Amino acid sequence: MRDTTQAPSGANGTLLSGAWPLFHEYDSLQKKGYEESKKVNGEPGLLENFLGALCDYDRTAGDLRREIFRTDEQGNLLRQQVKDSEDDVKSLQVEAKQEESRATIAIKQREEDIFDKKIEIRRIKNGDYGLIGNDANPANRLAFYICMTILIALTGYLILFYVSVIYNAFILDVGQAAQALADDSTGFSSMTIVNLSALPDVYYDYGVLGVIFLLSASFMFLGLGFLIHWLTHSKSWAWLVGLYVFTLVFDGFLAYEIVKKIYESQVMIGLVEGGAWHGLSMAIGNSVFWIILFAGFSMYIIWGLLLRYLLDEYYKIIPARVAIRHRKAQIKKMREEIVGIKKEMTIRVNALRQEAARIAQQHIGKLHNDIEKNDKALRDLRTGLKDDLAQSGFSYHDMQNRIVPFFTGWCQYLTERYENEAAPKVELCQAALNGFYRKIGMN
Repeated sequence: MRDTTQAPSGANGTLLSGAWPLFHEYDSLQKKGYEESKKVNGEPGLLENFLGALCDYDRTAGDLRREIFRTDEQGNLLRQQVKDSEDDVKSLQVEAKQEESRATIAIKQREEDIFDKKIEIRRIKNGDYGLIGNDANPANRLAFYICMTILIALTGYLILFYVSVIYNAFILDVGQAAQALADDSTGFSSMTIVNLSALPDVYYDYGVLGVIFLLSASFMFLGLGFLIHWLTHSKSWAWLVGLYVFTLVFDGFLAYEIVKKIYESQVMIGLVEGGAWHGLSMAIGNSVFWIILFAGFSMYIIWGLLLRYLLDEYYKIIPARVAIRHRKAQIKKMREEIVGIKKEMTIRVNALRQEAARIAQQHIGKLHNDIEKNDKALRDLRTGLKDDLAQSGFSYHDMQNRIVPFFTGWCQYLTERYENEAAPKVELCQAALNGFYRKIGMN
């Protein structure tokens, strides 16, 4: 047999053409494997280089084998890029789902807060002022609205009453009043208490300014009624008594003047017999004087007291209204936040999914196309190596007959060197051998 370990070789470590052995000497190759393993301490990463040099019987085979290794490594890199890109796609998809989940949680939280705020508003409207503060007192809303209705009606009454009274006291002509009494005796009551023609007559005689004077004069008594409320809260009792006295005296003067005009008009048309007006004694003795006095002054007092109660209850309602308005503003803000979250989530999720689709369709698709081209080139190279071997009269089986004893010697050194700890290193070397076979197409 021919010693293959002594066959002439080229400068690149390959066997020269014509040096391929016809018969393999197992022991010689095993010994060579043992010695080479010893030189590099059995390093698995260097085994592939020795296997290549062992099988590169000429320059062409060596070039083909190295090109196969390079192309295979390029294919591995492309597959790794595909894996990384697929991981990126999955990561983008997961991030999109997480974005949707975060938005859903945020929206649900705000919807729950909105529900809670609505419950609080309902509780406040039902008189639960514990949500407002310890100092807040619940208002009697039914009494408040009843008082408001009465006060509005009473305000209308006072305006009409004082418009009539002021007109009769300051503007009404005695001669016209006498003529009215002469024409229609029923005009007595309208002239004294409610003169429904006061505003039309003033407008006809004096225009808009007359109407403004008459209305503004009637509001003077409403202003006095408001002062009752203010003076009561400020506890200015002397001023409050003075206000009541002033209003009573002023109403008395109005009633006095009206009764005087009534008496004079009645004298003019002969309804009563008598001389000149005798002053306050005649007014006090006339029932009309007291009717006018108390019809105005008593309603004025009632109006002031109702206003005081209404404002006191309103002050109790104010904290509730503020609290309700504040909660409604919070609800509006949270609803706007929900719209913003949905919009932002949609934009973000669409961007993530579009990026994932772009990577899947463009980048990964191109990589798969490159892998197909690389695999085809690898198959062509393996076919070329196999054909080159066949032209020299050899096959992969002959190549394996050289590798097996060499690898056995390589692992023998590892077993002797590391003893019980050699198994992991032998496994790594076996993996390197299988990788070598795979790359050149032997399995």
